[in-house]
Amino acid sequence: MQYSFVHVFVLSYLTALGLTLPAASPAQGNSLGSHRFLARGVRRLDTRAPQQDQAGASQGANNTADAGGAGRNGVSDAQVMNAVMSWMQDTAKVTKFLNTATSFTGAEFTKQATIALNAEIDELNHKMILDAAFQGTDMVTQANNVLDTQGNFQQVVDTLQSMVTNGPDTAQRDVNSINQNRC
Repeated sequence: MQYSFVHVFVLSYLTALGLTLPAASPAQGNSLGSHRFLARGVRRLDTRAPQQDQAGASQGANNTADAGGAGRNGVSDAQVMNAVMSWMQDTAKVTKFLNTATSFTGAEFTKQATIALNAEIDELNHKMILDAAFQGTDMVTQANNVLDTQGNFQQVVDTLQSMVTNGPDTAQRDVNSINQNRC
């Protein structure tokens, strides 16, 4: 069920995008910033926030009201669509690893676990953009309750980091743990 919740979550952003395109609000500043998970001790993370006129490498569109649409809360329609698509790609990488983790050994396991960990962490970049675009909506509040307040996201990151560090010996147990808590 955890995989279907991810799809529901991402599709809820798509639905919100579809319903708000005609009535998009004007740019109102940049609320993108650091996220509390970025400071929780995972090696790869640095506090990152797109600059005023730059969306970051993975978004591929600049942060202006003209870039791909009228924009919401300083986030362009193109940035929202890129964030949704990138989020879906990242969740697919993690899901693929979880579905195949027990088939890997040694260095290949560590490589695949690292790819999954980096994809999971990269989801935060996309989440910040989506949160900024749809701040204050019930969908964002509910998603943050599951991901942030309940700690589900951090549990996935911590377990994937453990898999990278400890190797395949506890792969099945770790996959089961992630699948119980992943949304």
